[in-house]
Amino acid sequence: MRTPLAAWTAPLVLLGTTAAAALVQPAAPPKLDPALVQKQKEQLKGHLAKVKISGVHVVETPHFLFASTLEGGKVQAMQGPLEKLVPVARSALALPGDEMPWAGKLAICYLPEPRDFRTFVREVLREQPERVHYRLNAEAPLLVTSGQAIGAATEAERQQVVLAQVAEAFLRGRYPQSQFPAWLTGGFGRVCLLRADGLKSPRYAAYRKQVLQLIRENRLKPSDLLGEQLPERGEVLANSFVEFLAFGPEANNFPALLSGFRPDENGQIPSAVALLERLGLVGTAFEERWRNWVLGKLPAPKKDPVRK
Repeated sequence: MRTPLAAWTAPLVLLGTTAAAALVQPAAPPKLDPALVQKQKEQLKGHLAKVKISGVHVVETPHFLFASTLEGGKVQAMQGPLEKLVPVARSALALPGDEMPWAGKLAICYLPEPRDFRTFVREVLREQPERVHYRLNAEAPLLVTSGQAIGAATEAERQQVVLAQVAEAFLRGRYPQSQFPAWLTGGFGRVCLLRADGLKSPRYAAYRKQVLQLIRENRLKPSDLLGEQLPERGEVLANSFVEFLAFGPEANNFPALLSGFRPDENGQIPSAVALLERLGLVGTAFEERWRNWVLGKLPAPKKDPVRK
């Protein structure tokens, strides 16, 4: 049985264990306007009260307000993974200091029950429900998600989808006018999540193994992402290519690439092919550079500003 809307709780300290000690530590707390954050809390409470969804638990972390109908322990357990995303995404987007792509704290509403999600989107956002909705430039920035995605069959997998969507919010918030291809936004979110686990984590190691298999098979290359549809195993390829662009030896070009997806004065958006060509990031020589980087023949991936 669901319980009434839970009271706000302070950020929890995650107790270290032998396994947890190797994970990436979260970012330092930011300097925020307390009055703005309080206003954002009240607005989130108002949204939840308006749609009358019972059993919502809300926790606050240094950078986020997280609300969900998951049981309280699972909601609390999301705090650590959410905070570990912050330094990784901020590093990829060259955000200085403790700057965030939005004002105050991002409110995240994870509503896995389809009826709850549809009700919230229709009554609060006044939109037709999709899998995820972003409102990042408002005074009270908001991400609303159902955690649904192809292949996400378990609750643990859906939570990984939510975390990747939060990482993607950094990209969308940093470049609000840009209109990115799906392989770039999805790849950015997923690879930030993988790197937030730690470059020596089992999850990251399994991902690298998949990429190496792609190279050994010699059937996929980055240019395959630029068609109208992702190829089979395209998500793994997208993750690796975006990681190469954002964290590898081409990282200095990444902000220019992202800025290039803004519409011009005629409202036209350059194609990914045109932007990559402009930066010299296409062709067989470039794809060979990607392969060599994956194989360790080029400088190691950009280090995230976090301790291991």
